[in-house]
Amino acid sequence: MVNGPDTGWTPDPETRAEAAIWVARLHSDTRTAQDDAAFRAWLQEKPDNAHVFDRMTATWDMAGAISPFEIEAAPARRRPSRRALFAGLGGAVATALGFGAWNAAYAGVLETGIGERREFMLDDGSRIMLDTDTRVRVRMGDRSRHVSLERGRIGLTISVDTARPFQVEAADRVVTAASGLIDVRCEGASVAVAVVKGTAKVGSAGAQAIDAAAMLVTGQRLTAVSAQPTRIDEPDVRKVTSWQNGQAVFEGNTLAQAAAEMNRYSTMRIEFADPAAAAMRISGVYEVGDTAAFADSVAVALPVRVRRDGSRLIVASAPRDDSR
Repeated sequence: MVNGPDTGWTPDPETRAEAAIWVARLHSDTRTAQDDAAFRAWLQEKPDNAHVFDRMTATWDMAGAISPFEIEAAPARRRPSRRALFAGLGGAVATALGFGAWNAAYAGVLETGIGERREFMLDDGSRIMLDTDTRVRVRMGDRSRHVSLERGRIGLTISVDTARPFQVEAADRVVTAASGLIDVRCEGASVAVAVVKGTAKVGSAGAQAIDAAAMLVTGQRLTAVSAQPTRIDEPDVRKVTSWQNGQAVFEGNTLAQAAAEMNRYSTMRIEFADPAAAAMRISGVYEVGDTAAFADSVAVALPVRVRRDGSRLIVASAPRDDSR
């Protein structure tokens, strides 16, 4: 279900109400396979249902998508609850919804620009969230479900369908799962697959096996770079999925590593004037998308100076001022 925007059309109140109920129901912790089946049946009842549901999902996103593993960097400003939001939709739906929310979704292609994060509901009831600068191709068939991750990172909540396994292809790896929550990142030949919930098999995408397929369970992550041996670890899934809340978590990372991650979310780039500054280490939870604010905070915490040069933020070593 990948729809583009249209104008001059307002859904009927009954369909709006049904779509709002389905959004809340599918995001519930008590969601079941029966819910997924009933949702797919509702989508087929009339042509407008899928489009109204997409628009209602955009409104849900406007209320703030919350991960089960949300990490708070600081006390957040109070936001209206989704319950309150949907209770007050009524005739305001047409103006509250972002009609351009699905501009990037057409012909099976979902895409985000730098600094964007977007979530889509697929035909089978699965949800896919795209991180910044991410592009995927989606193919949903009678016997299979397939996503090709060309670049970037996705969080995938897979609806139960044992007859149609869900496959995610990234670089030279293919991930197969029947249900659950997985996080997949692809940067060139580098692939990382984390299982947040459930199980997933990770094997070679081509006809020639690179190495033996690995079966991952909840909490495990597989990382691979081209033909190099794969590595499996058990990271803190809250950190792995923190990007879904617009956050980056660093624990003793070098400034160069932290800057590389923050640069993914902004056209304002952090660069280093000397290796000593790049090698300094930092820990903390930071909001992504504002590299200038990140650089300013680094200058307070570490003995560095930050200089702006056009679209670049140049970080250089500086003597620590112990009087601060």
